[in-house]
Amino acid sequence: MDEQIARLMTFPNVLITGHQAFLTQEALSQIAKTTLLNLDELEQGSELSNEVTYSE
Repeated sequence: MDEQIARLMTFPNVLITGHQAFLTQEALSQIAKTTLLNLDELEQGSELSNEVTYSE
């Protein structure tokens, strides 16, 4: 397992965190709302308000 994590961490587009979430109704609802907002913005050609970027 440690070798796999070490390998993943060599990629610039991979972030390993200790975060753990509970898939509650509220969490799933928020994930769905955010996903639909992202799709709407992408379809409209708008600036993506939830875009995650990488910079050195």
